[in-house]
Amino acid sequence: MIFITHNLALVRSIAQSAVVLHAGAVAESGPVEQILTRPADPYTVHLIEDVPRLAAACPGAAGSRGPVAERHGGRAGPGGV
Repeated sequence: MIFITHNLALVRSIAQSAVVLHAGAVAESGPVEQILTRPADPYTVHLIEDVPRLAAACPGAAGSRGPVAERHGGRAGPGGV
């Protein structure tokens, strides 16, 4: 089965091996635990680090700056969003 997603937590829970694609090319592949705990490619590191935080999903939560600001280090993302 092929399963395509950006949700790496889901990948960890359902897959034994994975392929990380970047711009249509294979960035890295191998056992899921290896990829997620010892990523070899900078793009994989970026995907792992770019996980929305729970506070970001709750606009009323104390200290929340909103989902986009959380994912982009407190600044607006591409296109001013």
